[in-house]
Amino acid sequence: MRQTLRFLKTQLPNEHGFFYHFVDLDTGERMWNCELSSIDTSLLLCGVLTARQHFNDAEIQELATAIYERVDWPWMLNGGDTFSMGWKPGFGGGFLPSRWNQYCELMMIYLLAIGSPTHPVSSDTWKAWSRPTVKFQGFEYISGHDPLFTHLNSHAWFDFRDKRDAFANYFTNSVTATRAHKQFCLSLRDEFPDYSADLWGLRRPIRLLDIRLGAVLRGWDDWMEASCPALLELGGFSARGLHAGAAEYSRTVSEAWDDMDLWTRSIR
Repeated sequence: MRQTLRFLKTQLPNEHGFFYHFVDLDTGERMWNCELSSIDTSLLLCGVLTARQHFNDAEIQELATAIYERVDWPWMLNGGDTFSMGWKPGFGGGFLPSRWNQYCELMMIYLLAIGSPTHPVSSDTWKAWSRPTVKFQGFEYISGHDPLFTHLNSHAWFDFRDKRDAFANYFTNSVTATRAHKQFCLSLRDEFPDYSADLWGLRRPIRLLDIRLGAVLRGWDDWMEASCPALLELGGFSARGLHAGAAEYSRTVSEAWDDMDLWTRSIR
């Protein structure tokens, strides 16, 4: 852990504390002309701060604090009320036009930024992103037209239980979203017979077109069967996640490797 944090602090390229979306595994150098990513930096920072909390080690705590506190959050606002999704250097670069301005996995970005002791943003930014609602077979919850992971990522790092703002209890909202997605998937069992109460979900690694519930446009990725959303019920949404884990484990090793080979070939 010390070595990793030392590298993040002193060697991994960054701008205003933000890291690039894709970096070389060996050198840390930017790859594929990618952007500085506000969401991927935030995901990394959540891990960094978890390490700071977990390890009773002065150097780890010092490095983690320095990595978090150097992030210049107002810079990534680029003069707006919501965060840009990223920035690119050089000719033709600059801030990406897309913004984190609608409910999704964005909550971690805003919480990290508002809570920064060195470069905070106004708490008004929390109210600046929209919160559209989805209705499906009696379920109603805040959501964009997004896969289930957008409801779960921030919960991995922040405990939203028994808390609410002026708009929602986001833990309860994610419980409802999970149940709605599960019901949606189970409604497709005639088309995808592998779906069951313990194995269901839509995952996103390959060519996700658009996942929308109900009568809205439906689209799927190349891997319909996915236990990932069901397993994430372990986060407290449902004890069903334990059954999903057992169901997924029961798949043969050869099937799992076939899935991985499909994904590897698709991204080459």
